[in-house]
Amino acid sequence: LVRTSPAALSQGRYRLSATTVSGYALFGGGYDGASSSVVDAYDASLVRTTPTPLSQGRYELAATTVGDHALFGGGYGGSHDIVDVYDVSLVRTSSTPLSQGRYGLSATTVGNYALFGGGRAGINADNTVDVYTTD
Repeated sequence: LVRTSPAALSQGRYRLSATTVSGYALFGGGYDGASSSVVDAYDASLVRTTPTPLSQGRYELAATTVGDHALFGGGYGGSHDIVDVYDVSLVRTSSTPLSQGRYGLSATTVGNYALFGGGRAGINADNTVDVYTTD
């Protein structure tokens, strides 16, 4: 593997989340002294664009992709139960909220299902798994 250096993120931040949709790599949310709503997208040529931001700034959110949709769910800052969805044109919509707001959760995809699991709800660890499908 050879390392290359694409354009930097539009703002420095940490505790962000990343996923892919179609020909784009998406980096969303994060923390830079405040909760960020910025989403940076890189295409296959490593050109960076900045699509519509998340509906609310948040960090420690989770991201995954199912079908032609990238999902950013949960997070700390603002409402913890939001799921923002980006399609292959990088247009943002909102989906059904998580069953319980939480942050520090994880996300993955299996078949036609996007799963958001665990995290913290307030001060307690949470064992909830929320599932989204393209069907």
